[in-house]
Amino acid sequence: MIQRILSSKNFVACLLAAVMGMALYFKLPFPAENAFLQLMALQAPFVHEGLFYSYNHFLFTTPYIAYLIVLSGPYVFGLTLHKKIRVGELPPYPEATQIYHVDDFKLKTDAHDDHRDRQDPHEGGRGNPHGDLSQSERDWAFAKLALARGDDPEEVIRRIADYRGDEKDDPIYYARLTVMKTQAQLEKGSDGAQPETA
Repeated sequence: MIQRILSSKNFVACLLAAVMGMALYFKLPFPAENAFLQLMALQAPFVHEGLFYSYNHFLFTTPYIAYLIVLSGPYVFGLTLHKKIRVGELPPYPEATQIYHVDDFKLKTDAHDDHRDRQDPHEGGRGNPHGDLSQSERDWAFAKLALARGDDPEEVIRRIADYRGDEKDDPIYYARLTVMKTQAQLEKGSDGAQPETA
């Protein structure tokens, strides 16, 4: 029973405030006989009316706030104090079965990366001596992955153009060309080398 009353503390506070407000309304009515208030009624009737209604309003709202504060204490401490939070045990940490190296985390963007990694740096060609990807190749790989997972081509164009905006004279044209060539290759289903980009 106590728990139900405390759970509906807003309703109980409202009922108690209504009873207290009515008692205060008759016990402490608005002091209309006050000379200052009578002068205010003559000089500024709207201010006097506002003060009158505010006074009566506070006769009800002040007890409501007070009762709400009083009932919130038992609600917070009485209802929640005895609830115990049970923490479950974490599963044991799995044992490591393999040691990983830096090369295990290398990102492969396409099947032709294997050929590039095995390429002799002195053979020339488009790859740099360390086998790293150029920024154009990374843009192409990004476009290929994004389009393959179903991203909107215009959004892919916008992202590439934003990223390459400082490096290209016309980043929108470059990005659109990259995405168009990537789309064409994806539609053909070819896994050949990356097409040339601007």
